[in-house]
Amino acid sequence: MSGKRSGGALALAWTCAACGEANGSRPAGDGVECDRCGTAVAVEEPHRQFRRCAVCSSTRLYRQRDFNRFLGLAVVAAGAVLVPFTYGISLPVVFLIDVILYRRVAEMAVCYLCRAEYRGIEVPKRILPFRHHLAAGYEKRRERRLEQAGRRSERR
Repeated sequence: MSGKRSGGALALAWTCAACGEANGSRPAGDGVECDRCGTAVAVEEPHRQFRRCAVCSSTRLYRQRDFNRFLGLAVVAAGAVLVPFTYGISLPVVFLIDVILYRRVAEMAVCYLCRAEYRGIEVPKRILPFRHHLAAGYEKRRERRLEQAGRRSERR
């Protein structure tokens, strides 16, 4: 595992396809429910071996580090701002901080289609890092899906 934390309880961040509400929850029993409309989403057991997204049933997932992007950019910006005062020494320091954080931060799985995020699991090796060409292909599908969700919530 090389220093990566994982294996805790599954945490799922997802957008409901029925109403478009953003949800963040830990599955209880065999699934989760939307906070707004109550739509149920079944989550497979065991979580560590999932083959498809529980929210949209897509089989295309990617792995990424579960790290706050704002914090990462703030560290880089601070290093860049300090360059004139440290004669460039802040850049190798920022690089070392980045390497340490990269090795310590756990990975999560993300669905290309609905962008559901699966945290607290050991991401299977068959789930590969983000690929731009795949993401571009799923962008239009995601937009159609969100439009349909918007129409459904207007009818209610």
